[in-house]
Amino acid sequence: MVNKHGEEKERLLLPWTDPYRAIVGGAKLLANSYTNAGQNTAYFYKWDVVGTSVLKAGASQQISSSKCFGHQYMTNIQDPTSQTSKLYNTYVNAGIIDEKLNFVIPVYDNMPKTNKLPTTLTENDGELYYMIGTDVRVRSAPTTSSSSLAVMTTLDEIVAVKERRCANANGYDWDKVKISSGVEGYIASKYLAPCGTEKKVVVESSNIKLTPDTTVKTMVQNLGISSYEVTKDGNVKSDSDKVGTGYKLKDKSSGKEYTIIVVGDVNGDAQITSSDYVRIKNKLRGTVTLTDLQNSAADANKDGGVTSADYVKVKNVLRGTATISV
Repeated sequence: MVNKHGEEKERLLLPWTDPYRAIVGGAKLLANSYTNAGQNTAYFYKWDVVGTSVLKAGASQQISSSKCFGHQYMTNIQDPTSQTSKLYNTYVNAGIIDEKLNFVIPVYDNMPKTNKLPTTLTENDGELYYMIGTDVRVRSAPTTSSSSLAVMTTLDEIVAVKERRCANANGYDWDKVKISSGVEGYIASKYLAPCGTEKKVVVESSNIKLTPDTTVKTMVQNLGISSYEVTKDGNVKSDSDKVGTGYKLKDKSSGKEYTIIVVGDVNGDAQITSSDYVRIKNKLRGTVTLTDLQNSAADANKDGGVTSADYVKVKNVLRGTATISV
């Protein structure tokens, strides 16, 4: 008769006396001890983020650890840096650095709605704003013809605004700013939004992504555009109108035109209704085909694709148990 311990050793092909037994047995051990328990990323190997379930019994509390991960051992504060380097090299060597990757990121209760990039700037440098555009030039003077002092390439990078809308030229309002390198210059106001406020607008090339229920006025204020026209099927919308997926924005000062994407508004009626999650569901079933614009609006959880998670997200928005951001 083989006891339970012996059965476990055999199932894991112990002892690992050759490469086959070591690889297959080791994979089984990792699957059973980590992956199947929910510890399916390097982060979850190291940190217990599942928590405990607490059963109240009168004045006493009994804490159950049934919902806790095991094998938690993180103590090295330098590990995030070393892990990032290792993962980057792994992606490069595998030839997938330019591919879309899905990341599992734990979301905690009471997290802030926004999380800005680290910065050395403080309020002593000026009022803090974040970038809502990419490849934005910091100019030596408030004109598009002046020399470029730096290029801001990253969304959410922090700058300190020393003078807000201090000039108007070439169809833009301009802010005098200081960036983290210490350089001071001028950035078009439309590319900046105050820190501490929920981001409602993101510029992506010729598209503008918005949160639901955003009005024309709120959108152009966030963009810093003072002369504009918003249309739907050729009909001009008023400042109080909500915008929807497929609407067009023309910045009359610069001559640029943008197509609007409201995250969650798949059918372009400027609101989120059951019709939107039905379209997502039918897309997943293969009974309808969405345009690129509609697919972008249907990606409610912003993971780069349309999945059942987006259907659930939109449904929960209608239930009032979730919100959508950009």
